[in-house]
Amino acid sequence: MSDPEISITFTSRGRPVDLVEALHGLWARADDPAALEAVVAVDPDDTATQAVESVLPPGARLWVAPERYGYNGLHHYLNQITRPSMVRGKWLMWFNDDMRMQTSGWDTVIRSSPPGVLWPRANHVRHANVCPVWPAAWTHATGYVSANMHLDTWLQWAAEQLGCHYPVDIEILHDRADVTGNHDDATYREGRFLLGPEGMVPDFHATMAAFPAWLETVRAVMADAS
Repeated sequence: MSDPEISITFTSRGRPVDLVEALHGLWARADDPAALEAVVAVDPDDTATQAVESVLPPGARLWVAPERYGYNGLHHYLNQITRPSMVRGKWLMWFNDDMRMQTSGWDTVIRSSPPGVLWPRANHVRHANVCPVWPAAWTHATGYVSANMHLDTWLQWAAEQLGCHYPVDIEILHDRADVTGNHDDATYREGRFLLGPEGMVPDFHATMAAFPAWLETVRAVMADAS
């Protein structure tokens, strides 16, 4: 069996039914489900989510974190589950358990795109890429996705500076409480509470000190591939 081409990576807490629905929706709308894999990080105390692993699509699995990093520590989960020992795809994709794929053949769109950060459309925040897709080679070369929990902003800023932020014809429904009224649960409320008035964690700008060196490593990866 060949390696998957797209590795879907994200975290989930307290939403086992939604997690199963989100992943099965991705698989159902893919042209080639066998070319997909998913690694979802869950907390060690979230036994309800751990219990649904057996009903996930083929190629999807859970990774139980050694501790609960919390909402502010989303990048700690993602930086670990995107290591070369954890994922095999050429592309990495951020998703959420409250997102639903709307586009059939979305995986073909990704596989036919040039290297860069791909920007699917979402039903809110039209100016921001809330579901980025990016080359795994970037993360493997730098050793991590992001130095803060705003990994989508980190990747978008990188792509804009590198000139490779590409809108793609993929539509995603973000079924989030402040957008649709759904999923107004403890997981959502914890995240909103921790964000500052600008919608960013308080130490966001301090963590961006690592960004220039990360960006130059990615620039070198792109140059080697050209």
